[in-house]
Amino acid sequence: MDTSNPLPHNAVFARLCEKRALFHCFDEVYLFGSSLQTGAAPGDIDLLLVYEAPLPEILEALPSIESTLQKTFQLPIDLTVLSRDELQQTNFLRRIQSFQRVK
Repeated sequence: MDTSNPLPHNAVFARLCEKRALFHCFDEVYLFGSSLQTGAAPGDIDLLLVYEAPLPEILEALPSIESTLQKTFQLPIDLTVLSRDELQQTNFLRRIQSFQRVK
């Protein structure tokens, strides 16, 4: 992994927005973690994917999402996948505090 020329967090966000079609079976997608820190080289790309679609469709989409994003960013991709109910029950967004909504 080359961290000599880190992507600014807005470039990560912009590239994710360009790839919104990847997230077709998810209702909401959020970027969080080290990729949002200004001036720091992210160690990975952290995404929260929120769904209501049937679970088989979700499980089928995840490998393609991860593979495509790894090729795009040349960084490990950390996907957190929650149903809308799990999102509310865990207060995930409140706990992470800093995030950007991609979709």
